[in-house]
Amino acid sequence: MFSFSLKNKSTQALLVIAIIYLLIKLYFILFPVTFPIAGQEMVFGWGMIAATLFLGLLGYFCTKKIGFADLWQSDISNVQRFLIPIILGLIYGIITIAPRIIYHDDPLHPLALRGNIHVHFPNSIPFYVFGTIFMEIFLKLVCIGMITWLMSSLIFRGKYVETIFWIVNVIVAFYEPMPYIQQSIATGKSPLNATASEMLSVLYISNIISGYIGKRFGFLASLTMRLSHYAVWHIIFPLF
Repeated sequence: MFSFSLKNKSTQALLVIAIIYLLIKLYFILFPVTFPIAGQEMVFGWGMIAATLFLGLLGYFCTKKIGFADLWQSDISNVQRFLIPIILGLIYGIITIAPRIIYHDDPLHPLALRGNIHVHFPNSIPFYVFGTIFMEIFLKLVCIGMITWLMSSLIFRGKYVETIFWIVNVIVAFYEPMPYIQQSIATGKSPLNATASEMLSVLYISNIISGYIGKRFGFLASLTMRLSHYAVWHIIFPLF
């Protein structure tokens, strides 16, 4: 049975994540950073941080009501919780940087505010840890967790949880590819073709996989997958 006791490992993990999130915010008050992508500055605001933690906690409770794996669930091994997500994240990271290394093809992000979308090392480490926590709380706990619970519990009275999860997961996975879809439409591509193209992209597919990983192995698993990807793409790759 789910418990929010401080003796519970999942509760402890949640508190550690929240503390790291807040400490990184304090770090960037002392050592400001230039935000490379539009909208990132807003994410670091105190209001957004408070909303993220509050809604994330609500989303976490929602996931417990609909059978998502707990953060430190005893029947889930550390291979499932950490190793598999690390491998998936590294593979995704390598696929992301491969065309840029082989073909020198480095398309600019549609929301980029300057030529380089990466924060410079060593600030890249806390910056993308913060970004990982924000994105995973927002996408997995708030969007997928809360919406799946609302639809399955309030509308369908506890039925079709698995079906609703997959529908929500497929829709939420468009969040990150959406700027690319909008860019394609702006250049003359039809909305249908633009959307279909992005659905075949590694970005969209990885989001689908990450959603499943979070449900099956817990929030720490999807967090680890994104952090591994960011380590390759945003931290290590820009050093070379």
